[in-house]
Amino acid sequence: MMNFSRIAFLSALVLGAIACSSSDDNKGGGGGGQNPPPGGGGCSGDGCIAVALSLAGDVSCAIMKDGTGRCWGPAYTGGRGRGDKEKSSGPEPMAVTELTAAADIFINNNASCARLRDGTVKCWGDGNGSGNGTGEAEGGKAVPAAVNATGSVKALVGSDSRVCALLQDGGASCWQQMLAIAPAAPDPSLVPVKVPTVVGATELAVGGDHICILNASGVVSCYGFNKSGQLGYVTDSASDELKPVTDLPAAAHVWASDDSSCAALKDGKLACWGSNRGDGNAEAGPEAVIVTGVANVTSVAVGGEHTCAVVQDGSVWCWGANEHGQLGDGTTTDQAKPVKVAGITDATVVAVSKEASCIIRKDGKVLCWGSNPAGQFGARTENPTVTTPFVVPL
Repeated sequence: MMNFSRIAFLSALVLGAIACSSSDDNKGGGGGGQNPPPGGGGCSGDGCIAVALSLAGDVSCAIMKDGTGRCWGPAYTGGRGRGDKEKSSGPEPMAVTELTAAADIFINNNASCARLRDGTVKCWGDGNGSGNGTGEAEGGKAVPAAVNATGSVKALVGSDSRVCALLQDGGASCWQQMLAIAPAAPDPSLVPVKVPTVVGATELAVGGDHICILNASGVVSCYGFNKSGQLGYVTDSASDELKPVTDLPAAAHVWASDDSSCAALKDGKLACWGSNRGDGNAEAGPEAVIVTGVANVTSVAVGGEHTCAVVQDGSVWCWGANEHGQLGDGTTTDQAKPVKVAGITDATVVAVSKEASCIIRKDGKVLCWGSNPAGQFGARTENPTVTTPFVVPL
């Protein structure tokens, strides 16, 4: 079995829908599924169509087409944004209180944060000593509160230990754990602080203890800790300056998580370095290798020990650890090369975390697979290991 100790155990997000090929979609692999109950929040119209999602710990959240947010799972400490810091009475999806005009979301075990359409940020959650960006270490915010991200925000990304904002000027600000990425900053930082190393970024990817950026010329550069080669070049153990990934062709997108990094290349191929490189070799290393059998990706989610990619035809391919069925191929067998997720033909967005994976379909509905012991998929299942896609009820 692979060790998942560093990544938060996942919840999943969903809009009630149908996904696989039969009318029995929520049977779930290995007897893991059952038809879900009606959703818990009463969405309607564009409020039922997901456009963004993020997964972490005991809460998952989606941003809807109408700019509202919905969260679900057995969340503690205000992670669902309902104004109640106690554990929720059930896992069903419910609307986030006082959240409108949202465009994107990132959540981890300490905070949930949404980027609004005007480039501002709101966060909620307890903070667990690391803060939620509002300046409070403990107690936090049970409903969304404004966060000063130090500039207009283009995207929110992060890891299980920090939240970062890619700014419109090509810089970045981060909060929570800062030691590996900005040693001069408070650690943890309870409010966003500028990361001086990041300049000229068009995309930002944040791993467990490293950062990668993409610039306008298609060059990917990384810095931080490098124990598994996640920086894409050889160094003793860490680098405090951005350096280009060795021999990586021009890239169009970049992603990272924990000890892994990946880039979609302009020629349509997907390259990964660090751990879980997807080329059939289980060994980690700094060399960027081409992922076997996956090309023309439209969305990629890099997890601690498994990765998933959506390709142009709407299918989803995953590789890496699979103890909890998070690869979605109907088994619990680890895979060093990509395997096709069962029954998905119209995915647009994918998200992963420690033990599960979720996608948004073209119609805005969401499906998840992997570990669901306490209703992390918005509904409880007979078997906590769900090895094929499961529709979570909105």
